[in-house]
Amino acid sequence: SNRFNIARSGQPVAVLTLLRPAYRLGETIIGTIDFVTPLPSRDESKQAPTYSVNLELESAERIDQSLALRSSSSIQRVTRKVHATLRENSLFAKSISFSMAIPAQATPTFETTGVSLLWRLRVEFTTERQQMPWQEEGPELDGELLEEIGRDERGANLLAKERLMAETFEIAVPLRVYGAQGVDGLGSDPEALII
Repeated sequence: SNRFNIARSGQPVAVLTLLRPAYRLGETIIGTIDFVTPLPSRDESKQAPTYSVNLELESAERIDQSLALRSSSSIQRVTRKVHATLRENSLFAKSISFSMAIPAQATPTFETTGVSLLWRLRVEFTTERQQMPWQEEGPELDGELLEEIGRDERGANLLAKERLMAETFEIAVPLRVYGAQGVDGLGSDPEALII
């Protein structure tokens, strides 16, 4: 799949669309994050405003538990390699597009009986903090971005709030990365390497 509907606690956040789910080394991952989702039905809550998005293209090893000397989270933390990072402010955006290059010298996706190398696009969203049913709405939870600092016959003066109540969450989209096309481990003339 190359289209992902992203929600947080049943509240729609965005739709992530990738050009395709598989790439080769040296290619560029192209995609969009659309913050304008279809209107929710009456029983669903409104869409959560997204303040910023952080994207990371990463690879990490997964080792079979029968061979591993550490926990899977420890192995993932040690072998995780971030190949590209992108941060976007999405405060008033309807959508953002991104492109991230896969390094040509990186290791492609592989899987053996004991060890695998997996690629992921990790996306972290910073959204408005959800108000729980037992919380009363106050000045810090009202979701407004501007506050009025003065008013006269000419109009109102508004100032951006210094603090917004926000929370972050992340998703990981699996990718398949193949080796570069036309690359042969022995070269074009295998006889030249034999001594």
